[in-house]
Formats: sequence, C-alpha cells, structure tokens
Amino acid sequence: MRTTFVISAACALLAAPSMAATPVLGPVDFSACMNTQYSVNGPVGVTAGNAQTKDSRLTFTLLDPGAGNNLWNGVSGQKIAIKLSVASPKAVYMLMNTFAGQSGVVNATVVFKGTGGAQMTARLRGDLTIRDYNNWQWTNNINNTSTQEWWTNNLNPQSQDMTHRIDAHKFNLGSAFAGQTLTEITVKSPENAAPNFMSPILFAIGIDYPGAGGTVPSRCTAR
Repeated sequence: MRTTFVISAACALLAAPSMAATPVLGPVDFSACMNTQYSVNGPVGVTAGNAQTKDSRLTFTLLDPGAGNNLWNGVSGQKIAIKLSVASPKAVYMLMNTFAGQSGVVNATVVFKGTGGAQMTARLRGDLTIRDYNNWQWTNNINNTSTQEWWTNNLNPQSQDMTHRIDAHKFNLGSAFAGQTLTEITVKSPENAAPNFMSPILFAIGIDYPGAGGTVPSRCTAR
C-alpha cells in the first residue's frame, strides 16, 4: 500500500523542543554531485556547529573549499538524486541555505522515497524554512524549529551586516517510513533559479537511524 505525505513549509517539519541526547548521524557522501567551490569561512571536516541552538550540536562532514568543490548549487530546476538504502530512518538532516533567496516562495524542494510506497515531500520557503547564507538584503528569517542556525561567523549579528551562517534542516520521516527503507533523496532547485538568485546551496547531509555512525553507502547523480 502506498503511503504519501506532502508537507507544506508553513506547518511541516516542526519538531517540539527536546532535551533528548543529540543523535549520531550517518553522513551521506554526495561529493559526486557537488558542482561549486565556495567558502563561507565556515568549518570543515567532521564537526559540530557553534550557533548555540539544539541542532548546532549535530555533527556533519563538510568538505574543504580549498581542495575543490564543496557544495551543490542548483539553478534552472536542476536537482540531485541520491540512491541509498537506510532501514527505519527516523530523520534526515541537511545543512542548506540559498544564494540570494527570495521571500515567501519555494526556494528548494526535497523529496524522500522508500520501500512500500513511502514518500514525503518538503517545500522550503524563503524567510520561513530556508534563508540566505549571507546576512544581507535577501532572506534572513527561519522558523527556528525545523530549521535552526547551525554555524555562524558572528554570534551577535546586526541587521544586514553581511556575516555568514549555515542552517540545519530537520526532516522528520516519522510514521511514513516506519518499518520501511529509505531508498532515494532528491533536492531540486526552482525552475527560475539562476546563478546568485534563489539558488539552493547544500553543504552536508546526515541521517538519524538505528546504528548510525559510519558513512552511508550511496550514489549521487545530478540532473
């Protein structure tokens, strides 16, 4: 039986604050799809964030921009598709922002597919569930629940001071994937996204699932 959940950015992905232990994430290697070498003067390697939010305690693996492409930047409806096999996933976390994000409209679409017809779609809207990496004239707001600041180079930012940040997105897979296996993750840019205009930038992915720890075997293709 096919189970499909479609989630709107206005009400979805919201997780109640919790004092539970920080989950250990299995990092997903999508370096084959990374197409941009760009530094936000942020951390590299296996590291937690510094933003003093609950999700900033999460550990991700970030590539060094000094060594080559370190993120995926989507334009003109481009997307990446990651094939994998993760049993009973609880949640997927992504470090993602935008270049020149636009307010109130979808700046990125994320789809999760699994066995048994399990599927969930999340549409990330500017100034609600996704924002620009640069604290300037573009999108600067998030809901601070499903999307939380993970890292920043200024813990006391002023309005439009052009400091940088990286945000963590939590996608609760919940009952849709209970007893199922996550087989594909896709991230898609808007059709009208252009270089330096409303284009999502994806730094890292980690999955919370039973026994998580080592890198999740996966295969990434760009379309």
